[in-house]
Amino acid sequence: MTEKKFVGSTRVKTTKYGQIINLGLNASDLEKLKANLNDRGWVNIDLKSKKDGGFYAEIPTTEFKGAAANNQDDDLF
Repeated sequence: MTEKKFVGSTRVKTTKYGQIINLGLNASDLEKLKANLNDRGWVNIDLKSKKDGGFYAEIPTTEFKGAAANNQDDDLF
């Protein structure tokens, strides 16, 4: 099983406009992000819900290969 990679710390602030999730990163987090850049120079971070109601940030360990968008059906009308 692939080791999970966690980064940063999160805080949830509730405002009159809704929730704001604040993600803080330190120098070692930035090194983790740099080490996990993909071939296009990007790194993804998943913000996931904790059981206690907060959030945590994780670098996904599996590479997502989504299907290309196909909007041909939208052009029928």
